[in-house]
Amino acid sequence: MKNKSLVLSNTYVTKVQNLDALGQGQCTIDDNRAYISKTLPEELIECTIDEKKKGVYFGSLIAVQKSSPLRIAPECPHFNACSGCSYLHVNYDNELNFKKMSLTKNLGYLKAPNYELQVLASPQRFFYRNRIQLHYRLKPYPLIGYLNKNSIVPMINCLLPMQILKNYLDGFLPQWEKRLPADAPQVS
Repeated sequence: MKNKSLVLSNTYVTKVQNLDALGQGQCTIDDNRAYISKTLPEELIECTIDEKKKGVYFGSLIAVQKSSPLRIAPECPHFNACSGCSYLHVNYDNELNFKKMSLTKNLGYLKAPNYELQVLASPQRFFYRNRIQLHYRLKPYPLIGYLNKNSIVPMINCLLPMQILKNYLDGFLPQWEKRLPADAPQVS
């Protein structure tokens, strides 16, 4: 019997079973596999289905109806809108644990001999990236930031770039605004 197809843009309530390698919550909705970002295992969530690729559904979190005890308030003000970080809704130790479980599972497919992975934590969770990719648009108003699906998320308070990169951007953005047409709204 064929699974009932999910309707794009519809809202569904489901329980998150586990996380995939990208930190997306894996769910089953009407016998269909779906991945919803910004969720955690055992959470009861309300989500919308955004797209279907190769028989798999991907969606967005609308609300958490029953929260995981691991969930924390993300430190980044852009976390819910940006796709740059996947684990900021858990503390760093739990982030590392989820990543270790994912890697162990994926390496298990290789049928390799038993091994114990050792995770080496970074000395800092934030301000470590020495390279970022920004996108811009000019209409309907100028905006520069990270690409998330089909929109741009401003990166004003992003916690990822190294301080030297943030310093450069602090000088660059006002110069970029000066080159915009006089009738364009201000970016910052």
